[in-house]
Amino acid sequence: MATASALAPALCRATPEPAIAADHGGSMPAIARGENLTTQDEQVAVFANAAAHLRPGGRFVLEVEVPSAPRIAPGEQGRIFDLSPGHVGIDTHDDPVGQLLSSHHCTLLDGQWVQASGQYRYVWPSELDLMARLAGLRVEARWAGWDRSPFTAASPSQVVVYAKPA
Repeated sequence: MATASALAPALCRATPEPAIAADHGGSMPAIARGENLTTQDEQVAVFANAAAHLRPGGRFVLEVEVPSAPRIAPGEQGRIFDLSPGHVGIDTHDDPVGQLLSSHHCTLLDGQWVQASGQYRYVWPSELDLMARLAGLRVEARWAGWDRSPFTAASPSQVVVYAKPA
């Protein structure tokens, strides 16, 4: 298998139909943001599609943030996570049951404030592993980043290698 750092340039946006990376020996390209899909069904479909395209022994690599416990108090509209001279970042907890958050960014570019927002569905490591298991994949490795640093409870992100049994 190619190293995680070698796979990093192959990042693609997550879709239910990820591109196939034939040059990685049956492995799928890494998915930059698995939570870009906003329903659990769409996320499960990514795993099923990946598994359907893998040869036995092939690998599916996923990079995704590890959710922190929601820090938006009941009744609050959102949480400011960055308030710096050139950027304001606010998260809104849109649907706790559906695990949906929106991240809103106002960035100062050439003297003008530019706004961008995106909604995402956060996914716990155990939920990812269950999606993989439902697709017939197993966890081969989990790191805190592309440098293969150890994954711990304090890790803000994870790179997970799922393998199709040989």
